[in-house]
Amino acid sequence: MGPSPESTIEPGRGHNPLVSVVMPNLNKGDYIQAAIESVLLQTMRDFELIIVDDASTDASVEIARRYVEKDPRVVLIEHSVTKGVSAARNTGIRSSRGGIIGLLDSDDLYAPAKLEKQLEALRRSQGPIVTYCDFWQMDDQGNPIPSRRTIQKKSGSIFGDVIEDPKAYGIKTTILLPKNCLEDVGLFDESLPCGEDLDMILKLSWAYSFTFLDEKLYGYRVFPGNTRNRLPQSTLERTRALIIERQYRRTKSTLTPTQRRAVILTLTKHFMRSSQRRKMVQYGLSSFGSFKFMVAEPLRRKGLGRLLHRSQTS
Repeated sequence: MGPSPESTIEPGRGHNPLVSVVMPNLNKGDYIQAAIESVLLQTMRDFELIIVDDASTDASVEIARRYVEKDPRVVLIEHSVTKGVSAARNTGIRSSRGGIIGLLDSDDLYAPAKLEKQLEALRRSQGPIVTYCDFWQMDDQGNPIPSRRTIQKKSGSIFGDVIEDPKAYGIKTTILLPKNCLEDVGLFDESLPCGEDLDMILKLSWAYSFTFLDEKLYGYRVFPGNTRNRLPQSTLERTRALIIERQYRRTKSTLTPTQRRAVILTLTKHFMRSSQRRKMVQYGLSSFGSFKFMVAEPLRRKGLGRLLHRSQTS
């Protein structure tokens, strides 16, 4: 069976835009208008916004259609069946006319100068690079909330640091980069149930230098309806382990001993939390730190369980 048919509403023809912002959407009717407006209010005006609706059943696709009618820079592509966020992003990237790609989820926001400031960083570079930036967090009503993350603010070659501590590099969709960088490393992995953004950052950081902008230019919404929050923890852990392990196997000879030990410990933790005992033991025996964790963590949990039981019965 061939691919499902898709319908596209295109803007008026003209010169190709400098930037294509790709926005996947699935049933984000409460948030998509704010996301679209945050792109249309950019200080840099030479862009197209490609909204890829992944077969929504709420009002979000109707909201997107209204913006297509009002602004020729807005493009809407509709999947006839739900294919997942990676497929939606890939559809948008393949359809893009701009030489620079930005990403924005339909429940998040851009700061007004995001495109302008990251484009300036790209212009200053001596070769192809990936730019990324700081972010702020907000609740489902758009109110800023404190972030518990302390992110690394590093430019240059960051692959070893990302694979050592993936969570330390913030929200992966803050990136702005030349389209040919994505074409070079391959688009988003549509087989992954989650973690596709981590997988992409690992691929990109292996191939290209990164430049960090120390400004909060991306708003990340945290609320119970996030796709990630709906997945079982075991699925999250198993998928992260898969992503990190396959990158580690390809590149471990390039990592420092400290980075290798950190990655092995990370993998041991993920395999333990996803009940993959064979791999947990395999990696747990690979370094002293991982072995200590593999032995001590069950004892710690057991001891904590006893304490909780005592507190409930006292």
